Amino acid sequence: MDEQFDPLRVLAGLRSHGVTYVLVGGHASAARGSTIALDDVDIVIPPDDENLGNLGLALAHLGAEPIGEDAAH
Repeated sequence: MDEQFDPLRVLAGLRSHGVTYVLVGGHASAARGSTIALDDVDIVIPPDDENLGNLGLALAHLGAEPIGEDAAH
């Protein structure tokens, strides 16, 4: 995947699929005025079944690819 990382696209994708989350880390700091340059998005999500399902759909729509031993699930 040669696409440039776009954190706003990620957050918009989460929102469009109804994912409940809290933005934390550097982008949360940037939203409050920090000038730190970042290449990731840190979120915390409630782990209820509906939200996890929405997260899975959002990530698939964004082109995320599962990795690790649970990738088949």
